Amino acid sequence: MYARDWCGWLFFENKDRGQLLAAVGLDHNNNIFPIAYALIEGETKDNWVWFLRLLDNDIGFENQHGWTFMSDKQKGLIPAFESLYPDAENRFCVRHLLSNMKATSFRGVAIKNSLWAAARATRVEEFKIRMEDLKKIDENAYAWLAKKPEHHWCKAFFSTIPKCDILLNNMCECFNSMILEAREKAIIPMFESIRNMLMVRFQLNRSKAKKWDGAICPKIKAVMEKNCKDTATFRPMMADEMHFQILGSRNQHSVDLSEMSCSCRRWEMNGIPCPHAICAMWCKRENP
Repeated sequence: MYARDWCGWLFFENKDRGQLLAAVGLDHNNNIFPIAYALIEGETKDNWVWFLRLLDNDIGFENQHGWTFMSDKQKGLIPAFESLYPDAENRFCVRHLLSNMKATSFRGVAIKNSLWAAARATRVEEFKIRMEDLKKIDENAYAWLAKKPEHHWCKAFFSTIPKCDILLNNMCECFNSMILEAREKAIIPMFESIRNMLMVRFQLNRSKAKKWDGAICPKIKAVMEKNCKDTATFRPMMADEMHFQILGSRNQHSVDLSEMSCSCRRWEMNGIPCPHAICAMWCKRENP
């Protein structure tokens, strides 16, 4: 299996007859993989707990450290996570965080870019620099963002166990767009429409996968190819057979091939060798 573990996204959609809950994950080709859905009367902690327990019975969350849940902080969902899966990583969608910033009157391209730069930072040192940049632009915006727990929205504080570096829950938006027509139907026809759609989708993906060459999925291969191109600006220095210092134009990183780690943390977070690691592998004349 590819190194990335399943990632759970949960969301709800308002309906006249209630609310639709869904869990949407990522497959090994970074495509959305709808896992479960249910209709409830109202969004409460008890209903979320009921849904999550059914999901747990189906796929199992024994190794909570290996799971990442992302949401838009729906009512009752966060307490349900905390009570059922306290050891799983819980993230908030950065786009939703940006919307909350705008609603608090912190607007502008500079603030938006600073928020994204801070969220994408993979090292704590880089995160602090990006936050200082935001502070220079707007101290109030900096104070507002500084109150948000960093481990919920910044890569520098994400766990490296789940192999997931996602910042957005646009998988849910994609799934939502797929079921727009079904949502307008009565309850039973709605469920049947969604089931039929997913059955067809899963079979189409199986057929496509049979035509793939090699053990790496196409979208992951594309990421690898991009990382290979990005090694052009780096120069490797070998410390021993497994340890390297990678020099760049503005910074340097240390790579440990035995631990599959790099000081930039990208390799540990998503399981895909970063440009620094690839540079070290090429120095050893190995195929990334």
